[in-house]
This record gives sequence, structure tokens and C-alpha cells, in this order.
Amino acid sequence: MEENIDMPIEQDVTIELILSVFKNYSDSKRMKEIKDIIVSLIHPDELIVDSEERSRIENKVVELISIDKRRGDESELKYSNGKYSKRKKRSDPKPIVDLLPSVEYTGTAGECAVISELLFSGYNANRMMVDEGVDIIAVKDNIYYYVQVKTTTIKDGRVYAQIKTDRFNQFMSAQIRYIIVARYDDHGISRNMFFSFTPQQIDQAAYEGCIKKNENTVSIKIKFNDKTGKPYLYDNNECSCAWNWNKKDLLG
Repeated sequence: MEENIDMPIEQDVTIELILSVFKNYSDSKRMKEIKDIIVSLIHPDELIVDSEERSRIENKVVELISIDKRRGDESELKYSNGKYSKRKKRSDPKPIVDLLPSVEYTGTAGECAVISELLFSGYNANRMMVDEGVDIIAVKDNIYYYVQVKTTTIKDGRVYAQIKTDRFNQFMSAQIRYIIVARYDDHGISRNMFFSFTPQQIDQAAYEGCIKKNENTVSIKIKFNDKTGKPYLYDNNECSCAWNWNKKDLLG
């Protein structure tokens, strides 16, 4: 009778297995340490691992880490001073549910929040009593700015705002800024984030297919990268709007 011989099963090295060698985000290891741990995880009962098998595992570890490293800020691992560690992922801000009682209160609160930020930046800013497309007039160094404010909450990790196309075209050549005030929950504390755009930036994003613009509305949609937390304008295409996000000088 022919005896059945159990052949060893070759296990795959995955990025998930590599990540498992780190106890926490502050834990860092050199490449050799990572290789040794992965070999011991795949062959836990063997004191001596065949040289060919060890080479296979170590080469796969190097290959996966090299691929991950090329992903830049979206990589699973980060490299510093000859050691690797897990990259901490940023989560989207949590939306606030039923925080703002009405459209009137929402709009006024957003405008006041923008005025506060402008005053801190040295602008003399005042809210317009009648809404004709401009909510705030601000002046600094004898330069006047018109500001239209859109206030919203972050829903499902996304920001939505609209501008009427006729109003947008009306102020296209003026010194105007469009500022989105987005409310979110930060560990139980309500906070604002700000996005500031010039008409030219909006028009360029619309041309590139990252903002939807038709004869009635200019629709601005913003989402956040799952790993880096950085914001992107998106429609048919995507483009970064990190430069427009929480600027120290909202009108600068």
C-alpha cells in the first residue's frame, strides 16, 4: 500500500500579515526584524526553516513593503530613521445630527463664524442686512472683499453646497470669496471647518469636471481621503482642495 506523504503548504505573505507584527502605532521595526517575525509566523513549529523557503518569504516581504512605500501618504506603513511603523489613519469628521434648528439660524451662525475668523485676521468685517448675493463686506489694507457664505453640516463624511449660477456669474470679475462653513463633531465638541474659494478656482474646477455647473446652480461636493483625511472636490473627476481648507487667512 502506498503511503500518503503530507507535503508542506506554501503560505502567502500579505500586507495584512506584515501589519500584524506591529503592536501599536508607536511600535517600529527594522526590515530584518520584520522578516524574522514573518518567517516565525508562517512556520511557528520549526526551529530551522529551509533556506529556500526563508528566501521566498523574505523576498515577498521586501516586495510588498516596496509596493506599499510607493503609495506615499496612502501607504499602510511609514518609514523613518531606518525603521518601519504602521501609519495612523485619519477618520472623517463625524456629522452633527439636528444641530442647527433652521435655515435662517444656520446661515446667520455661519456668517458670524466667518466674521469672527476675519476679525482675528485683521479684517474690518460687517454683515450685510439684505441678501443680494453678498453676505459680508470685509476690508484690510484699503482692499475690499465681498464674501458669500454657505453653511452646512458634514453628512456621511461629505460636504455639499450650492451657489446660484446667475449670482455666481454676476460677481465673476469682482473681488469676491465663497466660503463654506461645515459643522462637524469632534469627540462630542461641535466645531467648524472652512473652505474658501475664488470664482476663478471654482470655474477652473468646473472646467476640470470636479464641480458641477449648469444654468441654474454651481454644485460643490467635497469628500475626504480615507487614509490621509485630506479633502477633494469631486464630480466626474476629483481634485485636491487642501489648499482651500482651513486657511489661516480665509480671504488670502
